[in-house]
Amino acid sequence: MRVSPFDTHQRVMSTFLAALFIYNTTSVAEVILRTQKSAHQRLVGNIRLFASALATILLLVTLSLIVSCIISVLWTCLFVKLAYESCQDLCQLLSQTTDDFTLTRGQHVYKVQTCTQSKKKKSLKSHMYPFPW
Repeated sequence: MRVSPFDTHQRVMSTFLAALFIYNTTSVAEVILRTQKSAHQRLVGNIRLFASALATILLLVTLSLIVSCIISVLWTCLFVKLAYESCQDLCQLLSQTTDDFTLTRGQHVYKVQTCTQSKKKKSLKSHMYPFPW
């Protein structure tokens, strides 16, 4: 009698399918970002590696618990390295975004101040010379 892994390891297989979906989605996103030469490509690539590692470990859990534990230790080392790189990339991305936002906002504030100052000058000129002749 054959038993399906979906019957014996329902949670593991559900998590595996979620990891597989994330892997496929990030693979497509990585290709798109590579063609656009985006700075986010490395971050998406790291997410893809996380998902592939999780999917591999989950499949090994259904086959052998001991082998999956050994592989988990190896994947944990890779995970720590990738997590460190991803945090650096994410911090750099957030820093760049806030700098761009601050620069854009600063230019907007400068334009608003310039407009209000010119309006004040016009109103002061009209108050200085109440008679038009």
